[in-house]
Amino acid sequence: ADVNEKNWTIKISTQRFIGGNQNRDKTKDVAAATIPTQQAEDSREYFTMGFQKINDGLVHLIFAWDKTQAALPINLNPAFLSGEDASPMDLAQFPNRSRLQNFLKPEELEANQPKVRIVYSRPQKKGRVIFGDLLKYGEPWRLGANETTEVTFFEPVTINGTALKAGTYGMMAIPNKDSWEVIFHTNIPSWGEFGHDATKNVATITVPTQSTGEVVENFSVIYDEKSKEELHIIFAWDETMVAIPVMFK
Repeated sequence: ADVNEKNWTIKISTQRFIGGNQNRDKTKDVAAATIPTQQAEDSREYFTMGFQKINDGLVHLIFAWDKTQAALPINLNPAFLSGEDASPMDLAQFPNRSRLQNFLKPEELEANQPKVRIVYSRPQKKGRVIFGDLLKYGEPWRLGANETTEVTFFEPVTINGTALKAGTYGMMAIPNKDSWEVIFHTNIPSWGEFGHDATKNVATITVPTQSTGEVVENFSVIYDEKSKEELHIIFAWDETMVAIPVMFK
């Protein structure tokens, strides 16, 4: 967005996997709209986006931060904006610098092409006992909160001997005390594990649990590069973590 005192110009682009707006490729802009700002009565601590239904043919995509709001009219039918999300969506991408395509020097681009991208929501511990209590052992869990956690592989990989094509897959897990069964599937888009169709599972791996050594307040995803051919995806929450080995060709 181009931000002015009384209006914002929202721009929509096909350029993805970049950090911020520096060196942005403006030739990839596909739409722009100038919308007025409004002052809200209540201040929002976090920058928030959500949808407000106006009628059957119109919704507003609302941007809000502090006491400023702006509404972009679009023809969709999503859910009504209702407060801040207690489990905000985040993403983890490997290599980390692959998110900064517009900042990298030309000679750095080849070594920093994206390989794995995970989009997930981050529930918080909030003093609760997570594994074995909030999350019952032996029961399916969406590996996060809200929508199904999704992983995108930008090139073919192998999970526990199963070859997966480049593409986007859903993920879920069945936690147990000493191990987790982690499942990759094509049942997306979906809302977590509810109504999961097991016939769409494409790979499964059982991995041992490990101690984090300290309490992880927010469910987190990081990567551990073992070699050019092997990457571990690490899921951690509370005092428990698991590492899922992914093999590249």
